[in-house]
Amino acid sequence: MADDNDPREREEIKACERVALPVSLVVIQLITVRMVLLSKLALNVYRKPATSSLLLFVALLALFYERL
Repeated sequence: MADDNDPREREEIKACERVALPVSLVVIQLITVRMVLLSKLALNVYRKPATSSLLLFVALLALFYERL
């Protein structure tokens, strides 16, 4: 068992955290998008052009704020 003050172990933990946080955020966003798209398909509102354009606008806005 490694010491709690081992610098190599702390660096490994930090490296895992740097990867795990963005990956988990992307996975959550993909799950949310999938649920929204499935609910829209189930409600059959994709045939309205206004809904599709609004969905595209909100997706672009979310992407913009995600990058800030």
